Amino acid sequence: MNQLHYRDFLDLISNLNVGDRISVKWSNKRRGIGKECYLSEGEIVQITDNAIYFRGDVGFTAGINIGDIAMGAEVTPFS
Repeated sequence: MNQLHYRDFLDLISNLNVGDRISVKWSNKRRGIGKECYLSEGEIVQITDNAIYFRGDVGFTAGINIGDIAMGAEVTPFS
C-alpha cells in the first residue's frame, strides 16, 4: 500500500463521522451485475482505518476503500 495514498485516506476520514452524508464519484463504475454496489451517495454507517461504509437511500450498503481512492474515486461530504 502506497504511504501517500494511506495518508490521504487518513486525512479524508479525519473529517468524517458516522451519520454524515457523502457523495461518491467512482473512477470506474460498473454497468452490469453488482452495479448497485457503486452508490453515488448515502449516509456513513461505519469508518475503519481503510474503508468507509455507507447506506444508500434504498437500503443497499457500499464501501469505498483506500484502493478506490488511489484509483481516483472522490468522496465529498454534504449536508
